[in-house]
Amino acid sequence: MKKIENNSMKYLCLFIVIIAFTFAFVLLINKQNDEKNLADTIDSDFNVKPQVSKVIVARDMHAIYPKYYVIYVNSNYYSLYVYNYYDTISQYNLEFNRLIDKIVDYNIKDKMIRYLDSKGYGTYSELLNNLENIIGCKDLKIY
Repeated sequence: MKKIENNSMKYLCLFIVIIAFTFAFVLLINKQNDEKNLADTIDSDFNVKPQVSKVIVARDMHAIYPKYYVIYVNSNYYSLYVYNYYDTISQYNLEFNRLIDKIVDYNIKDKMIRYLDSKGYGTYSELLNNLENIIGCKDLKIY
């Protein structure tokens, strides 16, 4: 009988160790995800802040590189700008040449291109409610 008790005690200890490692692993992954999301907003050179009834800021979470949409609203008239931050100079140069007619601002040091995407009419609340349709992206993080 003692042999059965020793084996069950071993299995119980093994089970507790596995649960402890699993719990620690989940906590570590969650902490890294939190730090990554925080780093996305802090490390980026993007510094446009949202303002109620004036400025809407959203990030495309599906894009390969950081891509922000900024809508400036003024008396039911809006302008939609896109800010792209590229990882490499070759990406930057390729997109610069592709978007040359739309570019409003650029910064080669930060590998950033800002271009005017569209203009139109709408109130702040209408734009906010229809943001996914206006931008054409379903995976947005609105700030």
